[in-house]
Amino acid sequence: MGFAWTIVAMVILMAISWRYLGAYMVSVYENRTRWLSYMERPIYKIAFF
Repeated sequence: MGFAWTIVAMVILMAISWRYLGAYMVSVYENRTRWLSYMERPIYKIAFF
């Protein structure tokens, strides 16, 4: 029963946050924001060296 509540909680969280996550992804793909790039670049360098 605990697994079902976890799924319900995840669906509710995604339903609440989809607008903000979508807007952030659009701004990243259009190269309008860079505030997380300091974390992404080292990860990409390690993953694809």
